[in-house]
Amino acid sequence: MKKKTIDLITCPNLHKGSFTVYAKEVLRGSKRLQNLNQKELNIDDDIQTGVLINELSGSAYPIIHSIAVLMADDDVDGGFQKKEFAPFFNDCPVKFQEIIKKYLERIEKNQKSTEGTWNLEEMRYYDKGVDTDEQRENMLADIKLRPIWRLFIPRKNQITRFLEPHCRNNYLLEIGCGNARTISWILPPAQFNYHYIGIDISFKRLLVAKRNIPEGDFIQASACNLPFKNDSFHSIVSFGMLHHLPRSLDCLRDLDAKIKDNGFLAFHEPILKPKLFAGLESKLRVEKSIIKKFLTSYEYNEHDNEIDSEGFLVWVKKSDYKIINLKYYNSVFKTFIEILLRFLPAKIRGSKLMVKIITALDVMCLKTICKISKRLGPHAIIGVFKKGKVE
Repeated sequence: MKKKTIDLITCPNLHKGSFTVYAKEVLRGSKRLQNLNQKELNIDDDIQTGVLINELSGSAYPIIHSIAVLMADDDVDGGFQKKEFAPFFNDCPVKFQEIIKKYLERIEKNQKSTEGTWNLEEMRYYDKGVDTDEQRENMLADIKLRPIWRLFIPRKNQITRFLEPHCRNNYLLEIGCGNARTISWILPPAQFNYHYIGIDISFKRLLVAKRNIPEGDFIQASACNLPFKNDSFHSIVSFGMLHHLPRSLDCLRDLDAKIKDNGFLAFHEPILKPKLFAGLESKLRVEKSIIKKFLTSYEYNEHDNEIDSEGFLVWVKKSDYKIINLKYYNSVFKTFIEILLRFLPAKIRGSKLMVKIITALDVMCLKTICKISKRLGPHAIIGVFKKGKVE
């Protein structure tokens, strides 16, 4: 974590007070330094290992492999925290040791909340695919070699091209960044000269993300409890994350507070839709989740949901956002085409040409056949919204 990023963050337990930093290991350009206090740190120093102390709340947050763990007491994995503090606990100033010890005792006794249980389930689900160094190495190689054009093309055309002119020297936050695959391909921070911060619930996917975008900052945090000060970001984006949340509209209200005036909010999400296959699961005597899984062309887990697009647009109008771009897409025909494409070689079904053909057919269906019945689509929304009074 870069020292300058500390100015943007806040305690997820109290949302008040500043941080004091002890840095066990620091990367300063090509040099590696050890045991620096806050005054000895330069603004662009990347803290590899250390601890953030918030004395007001009596909380201690570790920084491990450059990733800050900023989780509230209800959400945090106490065993993970204790394990990560252990290697450098004795090197910390005595005052820090006392706070860390009391903090670990507190979270060990803390009663888990329903939301905390949800966060831990998400964490375990997404950690399991990158649990080992070998798995993370394989994922990184896959990111570098295999572009996912069916996601990158619509996100580039409908989202990031609107953000590109405004990125320079500004802060952009991606919530639910995972391994940061999309940003690394279509809006790389080094190319567009902006400050990128990614948050995710999965620490082990963030290990991949940091290697994927070394110049970025990554924080393990809950999207339902963002550890940032208000008015911190010029842009906030979400690529297929909001639909995982137990209360996505509440999250949007929290995101609004973090966006500067004239800043941007953008996302790409599945939306609530009429139940085209209502009753099908009972007729076939199968679980509803099996039908949903078969008809889904992306990674699936039990927390998957859909965004209430109508509720969101009502919120947009009330919150003084201007619609810069808004597209509905993904007809039921596109879903079936993608199911059939699973039987083709990956190189063919994932090619730019194939994606462009499918996209064109999808647009055609949405403008014609799908107007006969809403049950046929659209099933996804993608858009960019600018914060500020609409004149």
